[in-house]
Amino acid sequence: MDCVVLDTLDPYFNQACEESLFLHRTGSLLVVWRNAPAVVCGKYQNIYAEVSLPSAQAQNIAILRRETGGGTVYHDEGNLNYAMMTDRGDTQGYEPFLAPIVDALRALGADAQTGRICDIAVNGKKVSGSAQKVLGGRVWHHGTLLFSADLTRLRGVANGARREYVSKGVQSSPWPVANLCDVLPHTDALAFRDALLRELGAEPTPMTAEELATAEALAREKYRAWDWTFGKNPAFTLTRQTPQGALVMESKNGVITALNLAPEFVGQRLDPQNPMLLASPLCPYLF
Repeated sequence: MDCVVLDTLDPYFNQACEESLFLHRTGSLLVVWRNAPAVVCGKYQNIYAEVSLPSAQAQNIAILRRETGGGTVYHDEGNLNYAMMTDRGDTQGYEPFLAPIVDALRALGADAQTGRICDIAVNGKKVSGSAQKVLGGRVWHHGTLLFSADLTRLRGVANGARREYVSKGVQSSPWPVANLCDVLPHTDALAFRDALLRELGAEPTPMTAEELATAEALAREKYRAWDWTFGKNPAFTLTRQTPQGALVMESKNGVITALNLAPEFVGQRLDPQNPMLLASPLCPYLF
């Protein structure tokens, strides 16, 4: 199987490379990469409900929206991301893509098995989640492989207050997670990556100049853009109880459209440079 190994840790560029390769390549392709700390939400998710925004921003963690559905995931250098792309043909569902990953993990020494529809588990704990997109006769499947990720940070930033939001956005389904380094002998995520590629029989190939140019444009114009990450957010209503009384906010396309405040909050200022957040002291109650 042809393989592209992305060496950059830039989550915006890596996500753009994925999409570029999906648009340009034919046949079967494997893509692997790691990211600097980032929270990546599904295309149809309410980011405000899924991510602890103040925590992520305070830790300079990137926040992205991807092209596939599914739930929110946390990436860092201890997590290996993979994508499998192929012509649709008779390939349907998750099993044809999960099976070779499960077999490779078993060959490396992990008692891996498919968990829920799109998960891989070891000893009953999730080590991989995945999502898919089908477009123009092509299938784009991608997933995570937790090797030595910071699970404390994962739980802290990819854990929004979902119950307080009313929205048609797809909600994540949290599950107990674990790292593969607990059951595998590899020294770090890069050693694990190389061993996995050997088991999968991957043959590295470079990206073409055209593919790189498309990726650079997508990173700049789409994945780094507020319009894609927050502007594509589904409409929602948020209700919070505060010491001063109830606070109800409505939002569409990432912008606040209505805000009903208790009397003590009246007159507080919206920050015109950052319409996704309210100026203090409202922010702690909203996000």
